[in-house]
Amino acid sequence: MRNLLIPALALAMLSGCGASKQETLRFSYSTPSDDPGASKKRIRLLREYLEKTLQVKVEMVVGTSYASTVEAMRAKRIDAANLGPMAYLLAAQNANAEAIAIPGTTSGGPGTYESAIVVRADSPIKTIDELLNNAEKYTFSFVDPASTSGHLIPRQYLEGRGVIPEKRFRKLHFTNDHPTAMYTILGKKVDAGAMMPNVIRISEAKGKIKAGSLRVLWTSSKIPQSPLAVRKDLPQDLKDRLRAAFLAIADADPALANEMQVTTQYPDFRYFAATDANFEELRKIANSQTTMRLLN
Repeated sequence: MRNLLIPALALAMLSGCGASKQETLRFSYSTPSDDPGASKKRIRLLREYLEKTLQVKVEMVVGTSYASTVEAMRAKRIDAANLGPMAYLLAAQNANAEAIAIPGTTSGGPGTYESAIVVRADSPIKTIDELLNNAEKYTFSFVDPASTSGHLIPRQYLEGRGVIPEKRFRKLHFTNDHPTAMYTILGKKVDAGAMMPNVIRISEAKGKIKAGSLRVLWTSSKIPQSPLAVRKDLPQDLKDRLRAAFLAIADADPALANEMQVTTQYPDFRYFAATDANFEELRKIANSQTTMRLLN
């Protein structure tokens, strides 16, 4: 059953609760780096929406990496953040975080996405087996060390195939974000790399890259979308109203909802209620020895 909170109930929660004792909500929001103007607009609209809806001052902090965001949450320098799924597991384990909302679509429910290993369309590497069997000849890139689709999931696949990236590839890079990973591959700085395939689709649709200029060698199974996470020790009424605010965005502020469709671009984008249970299957993967070593 979908955890869609109907708009009327969401708005009732927002208006029916008294103001939280917490005067400032410190929110970390990670954004792609390929369109700074759009990112600034998105952050501004979200801040304005949350301040109006929650009736508290909202301080927006742009996350430079998942690791730094989790550490800031652990140190209580931030109260809420959008985190990659594996970064959320790290925050739940080490920073007293809990998931309260997850993006998706009205037609499909809570969203999922994938990881991919990608090469240029003109690459001589035709299959994933060719890449792995001759890894010592090639350079490879991951995204952020705590990125689910840009590092941890593809690393687990590579190591499951007997390829330890640091030992087998001729050179290994980290690009920090998915758009940079895409351009790093296109610019021939690496031979292959891991990233979200959605970034390719959206960049092609926007005319940022030529359609068909990249080729996917491998795609992962479905991964739950990046959640909105908060510190468990925040006032409960503030957590409830923050969840309700996100669940109401699609109906209360369609312009903001449109700006927040960074990785999907689906017209029926919206947020759904989430709990830690949404990430239980992913936690089983994270409990592998390799992944837990990398997360810690």
